Amino acid sequence: MIPPTRQEPAPSWEHYEVWHNVRELLGSLPNYFKSDIVIRGINATDIFSVGNLFSAVIESQIVDILNRLRDNWDATNKYQPSVSPASHRLSPTFCSPIFKSRTK
Repeated sequence: MIPPTRQEPAPSWEHYEVWHNVRELLGSLPNYFKSDIVIRGINATDIFSVGNLFSAVIESQIVDILNRLRDNWDATNKYQPSVSPASHRLSPTFCSPIFKSRTK
């Protein structure tokens, strides 16, 4: 079986700059991660029972962090929020796969 190869988008792609900036920020996400979850007294064999909780927290934190760091990946404010910030689950900008562009 041939292992998959990484295929980055072409630099001429209209969203290449934001893709590159977000990709660079992903490496720094652990520095900004915050959670109030404290788990005590759980057996190692039961850790899978809290997997959904961990997944939800990580998903929410990634969206929140990237939106807080918006000036780093979208300095020109080219990408507008696609959902009201009041909706936490569908957070601004990072709820759509291509970040609804103002210039189509």
